[in-house]
Amino acid sequence: SAESGGRIYGRRTPRFNRVLKSTYKTAASVVINGKGPLREYYDYLISKGNTEYNARHSIARYIAKLSLGIIKGEMRYKPYLWRKKKQKEDSNDNKEGVIETKRIDK
Repeated sequence: SAESGGRIYGRRTPRFNRVLKSTYKTAASVVINGKGPLREYYDYLISKGNTEYNARHSIARYIAKLSLGIIKGEMRYKPYLWRKKKQKEDSNDNKEGVIETKRIDK
């Protein structure tokens, strides 16, 4: 620990799981280098003016949201849902989420 100005500073503990973070960022890199709906979403984010690293992080967050929803059993994967939301935003100028969650029976 270090001391400065009478305050004692210890080592900060991270507020994330390093393994999960690495997994989702790796998954985002794989998706970006391939073809498919998430690659198209990445291209859309870039065309919207996002930087490459922000678009890459957005894809990683999107994959995390998808996987959590699927694991919890609350949603099914809908590959081009972002495109429908984008069209709705363009027509309504509304800021909605990209993922649609709906309870499914097991």
